[in-house]
This record gives sequence, structure tokens and C-alpha cells, in this order.
Amino acid sequence: MPALPADAPDPRTGPGVPDRPGGAADLYARGLLARTDAIAGVTEHDGPDGRTIRVRVAGGLDLDVLPDRGFDIGRAAAGGWPLSWVSPVADPRPLDVPAGDAWLARFVGGLLVTCGPENIGPATGRAGLHGSHHHRPGRLLERCAGVRDGVPFARLAGTVEYASVFGPSARLERVVESSVQPGGAAVLRVVDDLHNDGPGAFPAALLYHLNLGAPILLPGTTVRWPGTRRVEREPCPAVPDPSIMPEPTEEITESVVAHHEPRVDADGFVRVVVTAPRGPAVELAWSADTLPHAYQWTLPTRRRWALGIEPASAPLFGPARSGPGAGAPLVPPGGVRRHELRITVDPADRPGWW
Repeated sequence: MPALPADAPDPRTGPGVPDRPGGAADLYARGLLARTDAIAGVTEHDGPDGRTIRVRVAGGLDLDVLPDRGFDIGRAAAGGWPLSWVSPVADPRPLDVPAGDAWLARFVGGLLVTCGPENIGPATGRAGLHGSHHHRPGRLLERCAGVRDGVPFARLAGTVEYASVFGPSARLERVVESSVQPGGAAVLRVVDDLHNDGPGAFPAALLYHLNLGAPILLPGTTVRWPGTRRVEREPCPAVPDPSIMPEPTEEITESVVAHHEPRVDADGFVRVVVTAPRGPAVELAWSADTLPHAYQWTLPTRRRWALGIEPASAPLFGPARSGPGAGAPLVPPGGVRRHELRITVDPADRPGWW
């Protein structure tokens, strides 16, 4: 079964909060639109690059969910402008076995790329770079869209299995829901329930690559983490201050920073705000109890230009990675572990490019 009931309210808006006057749901409520699919929809497409599920909400986000790539999210746009990062790699086919560093050869970008569960970070003797999730096919469980409690929404649920005859058996059930808050902000919510169906404990190493690109990402874009202590994996002169996007460089280089002890809100979420110099802000939030590690990936190179905010259940580098299971938490047989992500985009009412 999907991780959330179909009538579950958005925790940021609460139940029964109607759309703003003149919003998409308000137009439908007044009888000015004939059908709800004019304002929200979930549609499936088969193409040369595989299956794509388009999730669309008027006034909100327009995004592609990729069932053949672990139900991750590829293209995403807000107000007609791209929100997600697009990689220079153009081959979207999943790998049969993502061994070694082969994962990078098919890293086409996208708003959400899930890493794990066998490994996150550099390849090890038993697993390739960032594991296999992003190359595993998923099965669609549910799709729906319309108006709920006066709010337009689109929602789908799917499952991805990690199973072998002589190894662990687990499945990840994912719900992706897009909606619009009464004030006009676009909200994306992703909830993962990781079920251990096998006979032994399952190491739950998952890292969520949340990738942003231009035009939200410009020289001078700020990245505000709430009260963290930064630890760089190694110095990167092209990114002297990870909290401010630099001018692009011709050098192919990257900055990876761990953010320790971020401030947790009363609802149990860590929130990071990315703000362009003349544009809206994008807030990225996640459940702090089940995603206690957090990283920032900055790629300042021209034609590569990217920012990744990366909450994780396990350490990506550092001494904690040397522990059992590379520091990953263990899900007991029959147990379930929930991870939740939220992305909120400010209303498009500011002057400038948005």
C-alpha cells in the first residue's frame, strides 16, 4: 500500500484551507472550469528514453517522475522556468549493474536523485558509487489528481524493490505529491517508507541528491543553512564560501561540505533556503530524525553549474563511515523507516526573470 492515504492533508497547510481567490481551485469552485484536469493531472508517457510520468499542478510545479529510475524526479519547472539541474550527460538509460564509477556515466541530473541503499559516496569493494536505487525499475501503485479540501494537487505512489535470493529483501514505497499553498507557494512532498521484508537487519544507507540549476542558481545566489558547523571534504578554491555561489570557472572542480548539527524546527524538520539575487527563494526541508546527516555539493564549472543539497541517513565521509555498515542505520526484520522531503517555491510575484 502507498505510504500515505489519499486524503492525507499537506502538513504545511492543514486540512480545509481553501485556495486563494483567483487561484486554480477557486476557478473550479466558481464553475469557471469544467473539469479538474484543467488544473491538475498525472499522465504517463512511453518514449525512446523510457517511461515518464508527468505531474502537473496549475500555479505550482510541472515535473517528470521517472519510474524506470527508482521513481526519482527528472525535469522540474516552476512558472515555466527550469528549477532542476540538467547534466551534460544526455543518455538516460538505466544501468543493469552500476559498478565502480559507472553511475556518473548516466547521471543526467534531475531534481531528485536517490543514492543507496548498498552504498552512498565512493565505490567500495562490494558496491558501486552511490548504489543502485537510481537504476532500479519501479512499479506504479496509484495516481490521482484534482482538488482536495479546496487545494489543487497531483499525487502518485510507487514501489522499488531491493531483493536477492542470497541477500537482503527490502522495498521502498514512495509517494510524490505536488500542491499549491493558499498564498501561492508551490509545494512538493516526497515520502519514502523503507520496509525490511528479509530475514535479517537491513542497512538503510540513503542519500537524496536535491539538484538545483539556473536560473535559481546564479552567481550571488545564497544558500542559508540554519546554524550548522561546516566541514569541507577537501579545499576548493573555486568555491571560497559555500553559502554564496561564485562566478563560474573553466576548471572542472567540485566542493563537498558536510553540515553538522543543523537547527531543527518544532515540527522536526531541517530547512535550507536557496535565494537568487533577483528571484524567489526555494526552501528544501527534510525529516531530521531519520535523515541526520546533510551535505552540500557545489559544481561551479561553466556548462556544469549545479548545486546539490543532500540529506542522508548515513555518513558520506568522515570517521563515522568506518563503523559497521559504513555507519548506516539498521532496519530490523519487519521494520519500516520513513524519510520525508519537502520543497517549497515562493510565489511568482516578484519582478525579474521569474
